Amino acid sequence: MACRLPLEPNHRDNHGRPSPSPNPLVAPHPPATQRITDDLDRLLEVLPSAVQMALAAPEVRDQLLEVVLDLGRVPEARYPGRA
Repeated sequence: MACRLPLEPNHRDNHGRPSPSPNPLVAPHPPATQRITDDLDRLLEVLPSAVQMALAAPEVRDQLLEVVLDLGRVPEARYPGRA
C-alpha cells in the first residue's frame, strides 16, 4: 500500500538534539511529499524464523511501525502508543 504524506521539517542535528529554529527571514521551502511503500511480506522473508513467527498473526502486523534488530540485543517490534 502506498500513500503520499507531507514531510515536516526536521529541526534536529546529527545527534538527535534540537537545532536552532530556522531563520524567520528566509522563506520556507514548500512541503515535500514522501511515498511510503509497505512490503512486510518481503521483509519477513529475510528475517530470522523466530521473528517471522512472532509477526505472523495479522492482528500483530496491522499496527506494526518498525522492527528493530540491533546487534547484541533481542529483536523488538514497535507499535503506536506502546513504550
